[in-house]
Amino acid sequence: MDLSTDDRSTISRPISIFSGFDYLESDQETILKTHSQSQYCLKNVDTLDPLNVPYILRKIIICVLFECINELNILKSINMQNDFGMNSYQLLTYASLEDRYMRPENHAEFRINSKNNNFDKLAKDINMLHQVLLKTCKELGVGTYHCLVETVEIIKKMHKEEEELLEEEANRERVIKSVKNKCEKERQDNIKIMQETNEKIQQIKYQAEDINIYGQLEVQYFEEWEKTRKEQNYMKCQEEENSYKKIITDTEKKIAMENRCHEELVKYFKEVRDDCLDEIEQWMKKYNEETEELEDSAINLKNELEKITEERKLIQHEYEKQQTEINDWLEYKRIKEAKELQRQKEIAASIKIQAWWRGIMVRKHLGPYSKKKKKKGKDAKKKKKGKKLK
Repeated sequence: MDLSTDDRSTISRPISIFSGFDYLESDQETILKTHSQSQYCLKNVDTLDPLNVPYILRKIIICVLFECINELNILKSINMQNDFGMNSYQLLTYASLEDRYMRPENHAEFRINSKNNNFDKLAKDINMLHQVLLKTCKELGVGTYHCLVETVEIIKKMHKEEEELLEEEANRERVIKSVKNKCEKERQDNIKIMQETNEKIQQIKYQAEDINIYGQLEVQYFEEWEKTRKEQNYMKCQEEENSYKKIITDTEKKIAMENRCHEELVKYFKEVRDDCLDEIEQWMKKYNEETEELEDSAINLKNELEKITEERKLIQHEYEKQQTEINDWLEYKRIKEAKELQRQKEIAASIKIQAWWRGIMVRKHLGPYSKKKKKKGKDAKKKKKGKKLK
C-alpha cells in the first residue's frame, strides 16, 4: 500500500497521545518493545505487512481513524438534508465506465452543475468514507486492513479509467476537428468539380448531336450489310443441310443393321437363359435331396448328443459327490493334525514351564527343595535312629 507524506504525518502524530497514560510496571518492557517496533514500522510504512501490524501501531492508527470518523460525522450532520434515502451501510464497489456514464438518466430530475446534486454526491462520499474507516478500524483490531487497500485500489482504478476516458475524448475531438476540416476541403473541391462537370456536359451535348447524325448514317449502312449477310448465310445453310441429309440416310442404314444384330442377340440370350433355367432346376432338385439327408443325420446326431449329455450329467454328479467326500476327509485330516500339533505344543510348553518352575524352586530353595534345619539333642538322635531302622 502506497501512502503519501500527509498520510505518514497523520499516522506519526498520535504517538504523543499515549505518553500520558499510566501503565503497570510489569508491562513497561512490553510497552517499550512495541513502541520501538512501531517506530521502526512508521519509518518503513511503505513496507507494512497487512497480516503482521504491531499492536501499538494498530492502536495509533485506530485512534487517527476514529478522529477522522468524528470529523466525517460532523460533516454528515451539516449535510443531513441530503443524506435521506441513502444506504449508509454500503461500501464502495467497482463500477465500469458503462455502468457509471452510459446508464439511462432521468433528465427531469437531474440538472447540470446543480448545488443539490453536488451536495448529494458529497453525502454519498461521506457515507462511503465513514463505512470504509469503520470497517478498517475493525480489521486493524485483528491486524489487517484489507478493506482500506481494496477501496484505495478501486478508487485508483476508477480515476485511471476516467483519465483514460478524458484523454480518449480529447483525441476524438481532435479527430472530429480534422474530419471537419477535411469535409470542408472536400466540399470546396466538389463545388469546383461540379463546375468543371457542367462545362464538360455542355461539350458532350454538342458531341451527342454530331454522334446522332453519324449514327443514322451508320444504321442505313448496317441494314444493307445485314441484308447481304443473310443471303450469304442462307446459301451456306443450304449446303450444310444437304450434307446433314446425307448423314441421316447413312445413319438410317446403320440403325437397320444394328436392329438386326439386336434381334439375333436376343434370340441367343433367350436360348442361353432356357439352358440356365434347366440347370437351376436340376441343382434345386439335388439341393432338396441333400438337404433332407442332412436333416436326417442332424436328428440322429441330436439324439446321440442328448444321450451323451445325460451320461455326462450322471458322471458329473458322481464326481461332485466323491469330490465332496474327499474335501470332507481332507478337512477332517487337517483339523485332526492341527489339534495334534496344538496338543504337542501344549505338552512342550507345559514341560518347559515345569522345568523352569523346578529350576526356580531348586535355586530359591522352595518347597521340597528347601534347606532343613538340624535338630539338636535327643530328638535329633531319635530321628537318626528312626531313619536307620527304616
